[in-house]
Amino acid sequence: MLNAGRNSDGVRVVGTRPRTAGDEVTAVSPADGAAGATPAGYGAKGRFAAASIRALIVDGTLPPGTQVRQDQVASRIGMTRVPVREALKTLTAEGLLEHRANLGHFVRVLDVSGLSQIIWMRDTFENELARTMAWPDVDESAELVRLAAECRASLDGTVEDFIRAEEMLHKALWRLSPESLVFEEAARMWALLAPYRHLMDFSESRMRATVAEHETILAAIDARDRDALCAAIEDHHRHLRRARDRVANDGFEERSAV
Repeated sequence: MLNAGRNSDGVRVVGTRPRTAGDEVTAVSPADGAAGATPAGYGAKGRFAAASIRALIVDGTLPPGTQVRQDQVASRIGMTRVPVREALKTLTAEGLLEHRANLGHFVRVLDVSGLSQIIWMRDTFENELARTMAWPDVDESAELVRLAAECRASLDGTVEDFIRAEEMLHKALWRLSPESLVFEEAARMWALLAPYRHLMDFSESRMRATVAEHETILAAIDARDRDALCAAIEDHHRHLRRARDRVANDGFEERSAV
């Protein structure tokens, strides 16, 4: 079982990172339409609305460049306009949407250079989080093993199931680092890549290789081998770099709006 990590002064640092936008929050928002309704990240209804809109973007229902209309989205996900409005603000702050004056919200469109830079930043941020993460304690270790098992189980589901399971595992790993700002930016880069998942390789063989890479990462953590961990994370990012190189060399075609 994995051991707890401590900093150079012998003080445990896991769990001291301030809560960030990438964390789960359990507070419940006020009722729809109530005065002082809280932002989407801090209420159950707002979180659900934001997650639902993200899912529509990831699966291509709302491809890059599509206008996201409050009324249509609210009707589609079965919610009122209040949590949807707050969710749109949250997704705009994350960079997944953009607001155009007098027009409304649109799924952000990235050019080849922008997409290449986001892939580079996510790669860089994750490497830094791996370099600085503390070794997990018993409970954190068990959670990592559970999330890795969920990734493996998701191979029997959809690509979307696999993406969600992998994101949960990655964020659990990132939380072991005390570098909260890097964590937040890595989570933001993950979200910004969501509309462009079609550029990644999600063949069955690639997903099975990804699961095997997760096991290598966890084995390095179990052995408390920092060099092996950083090498495993670097190897895990090969598919990101291949996508970056492909769009840099050949460009890409957007999915048409539906």
